Order: sequence, then structure tokens, then C-alpha cells
Amino acid sequence: MTDPLVSVLCGVAGFLVAFAAVPLVLRLRRAVAPVLVHVGAALLGEAVALLLGLAFAERLLFWPASAVVGLGAVLNLFVFSAVYKSVSLQMLGLLAAEPGHAVTLDRLVEELGRPTVEGRMALLEEMGLVHRAPDGLRVTAAGLANVRRLTAVQRLFAIARSGLYSQP
Repeated sequence: MTDPLVSVLCGVAGFLVAFAAVPLVLRLRRAVAPVLVHVGAALLGEAVALLLGLAFAERLLFWPASAVVGLGAVLNLFVFSAVYKSVSLQMLGLLAAEPGHAVTLDRLVEELGRPTVEGRMALLEEMGLVHRAPDGLRVTAAGLANVRRLTAVQRLFAIARSGLYSQP
């Protein structure tokens, strides 16, 4: 086999190790943030690719092997992110679990919307981005600074709306 082919195959092996590591670690270490698990798995996959290349290639071509591991890591993270805490999937799951596969909109909002908003608000409060005031919730100076930064990033990437269902 040629060095480029062996290098790409080492990258594929590294990606497969990373791909298998993500669900395993997420099941065993639930307290670790999923994004950190993905980063760690990608680094592990890179190490596996390099070690295999050193063991089996006469001359490991680093960039082809790394490109395969990196592409695999990005695709893995993309697919994971599409289903992780997906509100749409939660709605479909709730509908599918009910007799007749139907629920009212009010029930969907109460069972999925309220807990989601309350959970996010608690997190924003914990991070110091909002606080409770007598007249309701108020954004803090740190929260306003975050909004300005995120708005700038959205403008940079021409993001007018976000989400899977946005129309161009």
C-alpha cells in the first residue's frame, strides 16, 4: 500500500476510535460537558491515527490522516448537536408516546416549553447574565455585553435567523 493510502486508513481508524469513545464516555461520565467529550475523543482519535501511522507506515503523511480524523470529529459533533436536547424531537416523542399520537398545543407548551425556559433562565441567572427584579427578569451588564458580542458574530456570518427550520 502507498503512504497516502496508509495515512488515510490510519485517519479512518482514528476517527472510528473517536466515534466509539463519545457515546461510551457520555454514558460513563454524565457530569462531563458533551463538548469536552467530543474534543477529548477527537484528540484521542488523532493520537491513535498517529500511533498507527508510526507503526504501519514507512512515512506517515500527517495532514491526510489528520484531515480524516478532523472531518470525522466535525461530522460526529454536528450529528450529535442536531439531536442533543432537540425540542422538535422532544415534541415528536411526546406525541408518539400518547395514545392516538396526539396532544394539545397547550400541553406541549406546558410540558416542554415551560421547563425549557425555566431551566435556561436559571442557568442565565447562575451565570450572572440576568437577575430577578420586582417587575420581572432583567438583563445585567454582563448579559448585555454577551448580547453585543453574539450579535456581532451573527452579523459577521450573516445569520439573520437561526435554527434548522429557518427560511433563507
